[in-house]
Amino acid sequence: MTIEDGLSKEIITRHLKTSDHPKNEGELCAVCLDDLSRLNKKMIIGTLDCGHEYHKSCIKKWLTRKNCCPLCKATGISVRDKLRKVLELLVHTPQCHTANCQYQNCRKLRGLFKHGMECKVRASGGCELCKKMWNLLQLHARACKESECNVPRCRDLKEHLRREHAHLA
Repeated sequence: MTIEDGLSKEIITRHLKTSDHPKNEGELCAVCLDDLSRLNKKMIIGTLDCGHEYHKSCIKKWLTRKNCCPLCKATGISVRDKLRKVLELLVHTPQCHTANCQYQNCRKLRGLFKHGMECKVRASGGCELCKKMWNLLQLHARACKESECNVPRCRDLKEHLRREHAHLA
């Protein structure tokens, strides 16, 4: 992901801090150039991790197009942070049996697991969903230290990686 890639609305909503008044009076929203302190009831302030403030609606629209602060160009959400969250979800999902799980994408990932079991095309045949899932599973297996891991295929992949490493040595 580059700063040219926009963020999903779900990620923006999860990471954008909000308040009903700006820290500094007279400050302008760098997106619409309107005064942040002259707010109507619909306008809320959105603050990025870098500390810069904008009208929430303005910065949300901006972040769907660019993954950076309009002023300092600091990235909104780092790729490493996103990957860490996806890998956490990968560990969580196989053991989750809650209908209304706290993880917003738990049900989606459960659906991907199901797809992987039923897919006739598979990653080797060119299924894009299976390829993405396979890459995530391999990333997880390389980092996993759990001997009894519940992530699908983790133990198989770790054993394969161990044999591959032993063969190269």
